[in-house]
Amino acid sequence: MYALKEWSVLFTNRMEDPYKPPEIYTRCISGKVYGNPNFNDGDEVVTSKIHKVQGRIVITHSGSVYELVGDPSDDYLEFMKEIGVPYDEDNPIQVIKRKK
Repeated sequence: MYALKEWSVLFTNRMEDPYKPPEIYTRCISGKVYGNPNFNDGDEVVTSKIHKVQGRIVITHSGSVYELVGDPSDDYLEFMKEIGVPYDEDNPIQVIKRKK
């Protein structure tokens, strides 16, 4: 398991086609990685697509397992505030359901 600090959730493919429906965007995590032998501690990384989230543990499509350590990036906290979703320290990554 690798640690990610100053992390945030990204939606890939969003800029490639602005008319693509949001439900098919790929969600991944970016942040500073620690404990991964392929990177120097503190290197910025973008993971493969999120496969599963259990609290602060994220499993990616490639099979890598990350622990979200500490608070997310200030940009992510600001984004959550702007869309009206309270930040939950125990379950920081949530799927937002649209109101009908």
